[in-house]
Amino acid sequence: MYRVGIDTGGTFTDFVSVDEESGELAVTKTSSTPENPIEGVVDSIDQSAVADGGEIAQLIHGTTVTTNALIERHGAEVGYITTDGFVDVPFIQRINRKGHYDLSWDKPEPLVERKNCYGVPERIDYTGAEVESLDEEVLRNVVGELMDDGIDTYAVMFLFSYVDPSHERRAEEIILEENPDANVSLSHQVYSKWREYERGSTTLADSYLKPDMQRYVDEFVARMDERDVDNTAIMKSNGGVVRPDAAKDNPVHTITSGPAGGVISALQFGSRFGFDDLVSLDMGGTSCDISVITDGEQNYTTNFELEFGLPINVPMIDIETIGAGGGSIAWVDEGGLLTVGPRSAGAQPGPVCYGRGGTEPTVTDAHLVLGRLNPEFFLGGKIDLEEQKAYDALESLGEQVGMDAYEAAASIVQIANNNMQNALSAELVERGYDPDRFAMVSFGGAGPLHAAELAKKAGIEQVVVPIHPGVASATGLVMADGRVDYEQTMAMRSDGYDVAQIETLFESLTERAVTDLEHEGFTDEVTVSTAMGMRYLGQNYEIEVPIAFDAVTEENVEGLFDRFHDLHENLYGFANPEEVIEIISFKITAHQPRETPPLEELAPSAGEPKSTREVYFEGRGTVETSIYERADLGPNAEVTGPAIIEDTDATTSVPPDATLETDEFGNMLITLND
Repeated sequence: MYRVGIDTGGTFTDFVSVDEESGELAVTKTSSTPENPIEGVVDSIDQSAVADGGEIAQLIHGTTVTTNALIERHGAEVGYITTDGFVDVPFIQRINRKGHYDLSWDKPEPLVERKNCYGVPERIDYTGAEVESLDEEVLRNVVGELMDDGIDTYAVMFLFSYVDPSHERRAEEIILEENPDANVSLSHQVYSKWREYERGSTTLADSYLKPDMQRYVDEFVARMDERDVDNTAIMKSNGGVVRPDAAKDNPVHTITSGPAGGVISALQFGSRFGFDDLVSLDMGGTSCDISVITDGEQNYTTNFELEFGLPINVPMIDIETIGAGGGSIAWVDEGGLLTVGPRSAGAQPGPVCYGRGGTEPTVTDAHLVLGRLNPEFFLGGKIDLEEQKAYDALESLGEQVGMDAYEAAASIVQIANNNMQNALSAELVERGYDPDRFAMVSFGGAGPLHAAELAKKAGIEQVVVPIHPGVASATGLVMADGRVDYEQTMAMRSDGYDVAQIETLFESLTERAVTDLEHEGFTDEVTVSTAMGMRYLGQNYEIEVPIAFDAVTEENVEGLFDRFHDLHENLYGFANPEEVIEIISFKITAHQPRETPPLEELAPSAGEPKSTREVYFEGRGTVETSIYERADLGPNAEVTGPAIIEDTDATTSVPPDATLETDEFGNMLITLND
């Protein structure tokens, strides 16, 4: 029986199967099919080891459908229905600006057109009391007008629906009575917290994505049924998995579906070398994802922004994405400066060296010309790279900036490294972390080529490159636990709170989360953790305070206020124990760990290099370098740089003065020496 993970990226679709008994791991890497991503998923299965009669116990899929729909703005046309008088909230947004003095900056366009926004008379106040009943006649007229415009996707956001959702629920009933085929997103189900702009923006995103996700999931399930695969799941942004029907109902929870698998993989493989503080670097063909792991735990956030000022607030692993990948295109800007990315050659036509019609040189083309890639062993020989085409394209680009092909290639690699270093610095140094205490876990098809040089720039001394790094995100999918996060606003103050009300709310959220896990197939013992969002009276942002007690008592809650003071002082350098504290939100996380399949230990091997060639290293120039095939390294091998380790799914660069060692499973640890 096999557990299978399939991750669809912008350039490649990655397939990983793990034998649940032996731990044998098999991988397949196929080209993505952006015009219909399901074809890439099916191709990866048909070209894999399980295609020859292997039985799949479970298949977990990481998808970019919702990510692409948001970035490319090709979601549904949405009808937005809100409390009368608040129609313009999605357009007013916030008063903050991306740049204080940038007069050319405009606010981002929301995911709805103004003509499709309607206010309906109704009002519930902050206590949950009904101030004005829902005007059902007006609502029916609104639905009729939207239907006349061909709109059958609706986002409903009423004020204080997170306290009492009865008006939103009745609105959904009316919409479905008038339009039985409608898709409806309700704000209290999507994001049950205060701040009407964030809640409205998140609800709009959910409805905007629903039709695309429904079509995709329906086709995914049908194509899997054809192959007798009936136990399928979709990866969520928070690192948990969800049944396909639930993904259709809540597509906004899959925005970072694929990258979340990579962070899970980074934690698993980094911990094998004893590291608790990690930074994951997932560089594929189109983008680079960076995530920080502290004390052996992934970091989570609800502060995701599609663009500056356009929030989508759902629980997700904290990941920063930049446009830097092997397919990132090098170009000369209007000022005559060489630039790399964020535009990518993608799967089609791909880098120039793929020979598929690409004409603009990419990072991959630069690596090939610099000797860092083997044209005859790219993806284990699946793709023959055309070195001369890459050289000609780089020569043409270099002429524009007064460089030859090699200088242009070296500059491209250096610029790509600098771009990633800036993002890495923002995630570590600007958040107050000392890079020296972190190890880097690098993966993705292009990540191990850049990792060592990038780590050295960042002040990180050790780099972990897991087995099959090119498909590590897919490997993370088969390791994913069950996880459900819920958060709800219920406003209270430290000078007046209701213990019974707090206990009732936590019980309700816990029951909901555990039930969801059971529906997703996780029926064993569940671990539940809780937290409260708090702030001083009058502050604008809250701090999440973890709860360590089981029973909600007055004494325990008072102790939680003391904990808030301590956290506030640690974060901001001061505390005010005499100030009133506001309780803003209540959070519940239900978690059920999945047993990680055992890895297969490697057989002994001589670990000798198969050849040598001239390879460029940043800061050292061209150096005679030993070339190893990763399968020949074996367990507990030691290699001194400079070296290139070629694998069937990725290539790893070991600079001069660095050393590499493998563990018994073939995971590699690179140590950078001064």
